[in-house]
Amino acid sequence: MKIFFLGHFGSYGGFGQASRDYVELLLSNGHEVTCQSIDPQESVSRFGQVWVERCSLPSVKDSYDVFFVHKSPWNYAGRREDVHSMQEFEQAKKKYYITIFETDLWPSNWKPLLEPFDGVITASQWQKRACIKMMGPEWEPRTHLVPHVVEPRLPLPPRHDDGSYTFYSEFSQIIHRKGLDILLAAYFMAFSASDKVKLVLKIPGNPAEIMKFEQVVIFASDCFNWKELPMVETCRAWLNDNQMDQLMMDSNCYICSARGEGFSIPLAKAAVNGRKVVYPAKGGLDWGGDFCDGVDAFAAIGWPVITDSFAAVEMKLETTGMKWIEPEIMELAERMQWCYLNRALGEPRTQEKARSLLSKEAVYTKLMEAINA
Repeated sequence: MKIFFLGHFGSYGGFGQASRDYVELLLSNGHEVTCQSIDPQESVSRFGQVWVERCSLPSVKDSYDVFFVHKSPWNYAGRREDVHSMQEFEQAKKKYYITIFETDLWPSNWKPLLEPFDGVITASQWQKRACIKMMGPEWEPRTHLVPHVVEPRLPLPPRHDDGSYTFYSEFSQIIHRKGLDILLAAYFMAFSASDKVKLVLKIPGNPAEIMKFEQVVIFASDCFNWKELPMVETCRAWLNDNQMDQLMMDSNCYICSARGEGFSIPLAKAAVNGRKVVYPAKGGLDWGGDFCDGVDAFAAIGWPVITDSFAAVEMKLETTGMKWIEPEIMELAERMQWCYLNRALGEPRTQEKARSLLSKEAVYTKLMEAINA
């Protein structure tokens, strides 16, 4: 098939990684893919000359079998491009919108923007339900669950071991939705400096994000000044994919404390690579339930979306009625203590469910089923 793919190929975020992975998957299965990046060329170049070349190929405009777009509907018109007026969109035989969003309700003004598509592809069950809730029950057969490709590192690099039990988590942004405050408060509640434990955090390295991080640390530690706090290490440097994976492999346990995640790629990577994973769960709104076995999920409650995080990136959305979850700090602290005290029982742990569902073969099958539906 001839495929046109519009995506964030120059982004460090999860949607950028997912766009690149989708294209790699399609190319490896013999399809012709033309890429157009929403991000500027200088951003694309950070991921290598191969992506510069892929995003520089001229479009043939009118001979595509499938048009994919992987971006938020809110910035369709009036910004860098109007997807619906693109000739590639108009002439393509099938059009699919690929999404990740982070609440149980999508903005109603997205509906007319999505109606011209043949289908919606989303990576999690709860986002599939959110799409159908907005678009209507007639869209159920047109809304397809296709996870991201996440495969194990083979061979796995040896884990650096200094004797500490290492919790690890990644934060692409220091924002309320990501739940850094919850993780830090639970960690400070669970441990003190006398415990042979550490929390390693990958955070952005720019000054604005570092300042926000330091403010969250002060806020989270405010109730624990009566004791000496356990060790927290931060990595603020830019890392390539291999270096990021090494951080993961040097840990014992990955913690996801997010209030909302459409699909947590770091959580999935940890599960696939046999690391213990801990994540929040509330009914169908957990971030790992699609690919983890639930053993190390901890309690959370439904919670209204009250934040300016969307407005900060020019998403002026009415959040009335939107929910995500509020992870329980004490539950997370107890789960982290259990992992530490029972460390001899819990590692390494391979998540066979994650490996089977997120392999290239499994994801490609799901993607083709969506296209051929």
